[in-house]
Amino acid sequence: MKHSNVFYISAIVCIASLTLLFSSCSKKDTALNDPSKVPTVEEMTSYLANQGFDQKHIVFEKDRVIIEGDIIITISDLKQRLADAKVGPKTEQRRGTYIVGNAYNTNIKFYLEPGIPTVWRTAIEGAVNN
Repeated sequence: MKHSNVFYISAIVCIASLTLLFSSCSKKDTALNDPSKVPTVEEMTSYLANQGFDQKHIVFEKDRVIIEGDIIITISDLKQRLADAKVGPKTEQRRGTYIVGNAYNTNIKFYLEPGIPTVWRTAIEGAVNN
């Protein structure tokens, strides 16, 4: 039984496609497997200590870090902050994702020194009420 040229061409194309598919999927991603790029717990603790937090009050849980009993930061956010600190300038202001407001917390207490001017006191109270 004779096969036509179309059969041989389609078989070659199929084999070439499968070879290409399997050879391109066998490459390993070195960026994901490089353990030197993942910050360790010691590096993250050192970073937080340099930010002014006491190392004794930093608790690592499975997916977050609790600092001084009331500050919660996710591990991924802390890793991102650590990476930004290594490459970026330290003089820029940045807005964080942890916003204080009535929707998040209603029992925040603050203290105003008795010696501050009345204008400042009014401005601070107005800002907090918003």
